[in-house]
Amino acid sequence: MVEGLSIICTCIAMLIFQSIADYIKDSRFIHLQGLTKEEKVPVIRGKFGLTQSVSIWDVVAGDVILLSSGSKVPADCLVINSFDLQVEDGDADDDQLEDEQRKEQKGSIEEGGDPFLRAGSIIEKGSCKAVVCCVGAHSTRGITEPRLNTQNDTPLQAKL
Repeated sequence: MVEGLSIICTCIAMLIFQSIADYIKDSRFIHLQGLTKEEKVPVIRGKFGLTQSVSIWDVVAGDVILLSSGSKVPADCLVINSFDLQVEDGDADDDQLEDEQRKEQKGSIEEGGDPFLRAGSIIEKGSCKAVVCCVGAHSTRGITEPRLNTQNDTPLQAKL
């Protein structure tokens, strides 16, 4: 009887310790996953125009950001100043990437380049200074799927 009870207690203790270890491991993994999405972008803020690095999650509408080649556009932006800027639309598939989906700016906006940058686009070449227009759910990154039409009844509701 004592041996059976000690075996059961040992199994329960091992189960509890293993559950605690798995919980700690999972919470560390979630924390590390969050850090991989953490990016910093140089932002000009304040009345003195000082540049500071800010997390992409802390960027607000009206911030002036500095982007260079290899940077990912954190939000929908309007280009203020650019030099030899070439941008690849981040939402387009490589198979469907056509000339109209590539934007090219040479020099500045005054020379006729497209001044709007979509969230998720990648700066292939050049650099620019842009003002953030839309962030979060209001940006093109936040609009991932079309909204459901809730005005009309579903086929199941129509039968009732």
